[in-house]
Amino acid sequence: MLLKVIIRPLVSNYVAKDLCLKSTRCGLPLFFSALSFICLTVSLFAGSLSEETSPFYQATGDSFLRVATRALGHGDFVEVERLIQGLTSNDVDGSAVKARILIRRGDYEDAKQILTAAVEVDPIGEAALELGLLMKLVGSDSDAVASLSPILAAARNQRTDIELLRLGRAAQALGQYRAANQYFRRAASLKPGDPAINTAWGQLLLEKHNN
Repeated sequence: MLLKVIIRPLVSNYVAKDLCLKSTRCGLPLFFSALSFICLTVSLFAGSLSEETSPFYQATGDSFLRVATRALGHGDFVEVERLIQGLTSNDVDGSAVKARILIRRGDYEDAKQILTAAVEVDPIGEAALELGLLMKLVGSDSDAVASLSPILAAARNQRTDIELLRLGRAAQALGQYRAANQYFRRAASLKPGDPAINTAWGQLLLEKHNN
């Protein structure tokens, strides 16, 4: 709709009046010059529109989590930090991603506080997974089980690649390697080549081999 607003004035005012496209005396070279000018203008404007609607700025919910998870899979933490800017404190998926950045820096206590608040809102979401993994990291196995078990208990209703990836990581953390492998395989079938899924699956295989 917005493109029409731009194109119509260009065609009606600039082309019709100044270049006399309605007149048979106008030459073809002039016509094609005008046409090239319009195409260039539309192309540049369309490019600006695509930048404005970039998923890094407009994504929410699952879309946000998918983009963030993919960036984490690539190890692009600079992009992840840019992505989480502007998210509200009550965004539970955003809280989980923020916590992953904090955990990477060694700020375990701050990460725990953020995740604990998010888990109260969504006890089977990404924050619950990250809290469970953090508890296992700091040696609190009972707390890890308490956070991760509800995720696996809700497995029947989890079908998207993001949900299956979460299930796989939770199962792996609890030592359920066969189940984790199945979840990762299903996730990979939905999103072939996804870096986050491939990385998690590879880490599972390496862990199984070492154990």
